[in-house]
Amino acid sequence: IFVVFFGLCIALLTRNFLLSNVLISSFAVAATFLAGGYFIVDIRIRFLQTIRNLLPNYVVQSTLFTLIYNPSEVEYVKHSLIYLIVLCLSLAVISLFLMRKVKACQFLR
Repeated sequence: IFVVFFGLCIALLTRNFLLSNVLISSFAVAATFLAGGYFIVDIRIRFLQTIRNLLPNYVVQSTLFTLIYNPSEVEYVKHSLIYLIVLCLSLAVISLFLMRKVKACQFLR
């Protein structure tokens, strides 16, 4: 759900199919790399740690590992689900506001 709303939001912001495609593809690769999706990354820079902790990839990955290896951490799972729901809802609201400014046939090219 996050990916759909994120893609829609980026497409509406850029109003260019090719640019939005490049931005979304680049974000997916960078976010997966920072979250440790390809291999474990030891990030020591505080700013990058904060960004990594806010990425949906990392939140979902750490939530799944918490459910598998430490099921007693119910609070962490609840907080991560609330975070993901708020993130999706905020992107949905932004997309709805941006859709009001789009012509009906703008993306048909």
